[in-house]
Amino acid sequence: MNSEYKSLRYADETDRCYGLAGMAISLMVWDAEEMLLEIDLEAPAEEALRLTPDFYLTLAPKTGAKAAWEAAVNHFQLISALTIANIACRHMVRHGHSMISTALDADIRRFLTEEGAEIAQLESDEVSSIYGKILTHCIRIFRHPGVIQIANILTDAIRDNKKLPATDIIEILRPLNRM
Repeated sequence: MNSEYKSLRYADETDRCYGLAGMAISLMVWDAEEMLLEIDLEAPAEEALRLTPDFYLTLAPKTGAKAAWEAAVNHFQLISALTIANIACRHMVRHGHSMISTALDADIRRFLTEEGAEIAQLESDEVSSIYGKILTHCIRIFRHPGVIQIANILTDAIRDNKKLPATDIIEILRPLNRM
């Protein structure tokens, strides 16, 4: 993330723990927890959430154009969910805000518009549609009292242990399956 998006950067280690917890929660919510390897708080920010190679978009050489584009859009949707959940958890769970501020919303939109164009050649209106749906879902998720409680538990575990394997993370997040 370049310096243009300072508002999206972590304020401190606790902020980073909440962001990573939000991302792990989003993987569970979007049924992608099998892509999670570990969380490593001591790794550089962009490497702290370690994912399996399946997460990184690689297609067979003979994949058709339509299938390749659909895979790219799905990949962008997951990246969007991770990004939005990271920020929603930090702002809504940690700071108790009911929404994401207008200024922060604009920065997230701008960042994801650039990512959508790069990853899947999406136009800004296409990105806006995807963003709106995921943001609405994330706001609903991170307002839920049970999710708030689980996010706080996972954040504490990340902060206390510095490194958590996927099995430990999924065990903490397992109650999400009952909500």
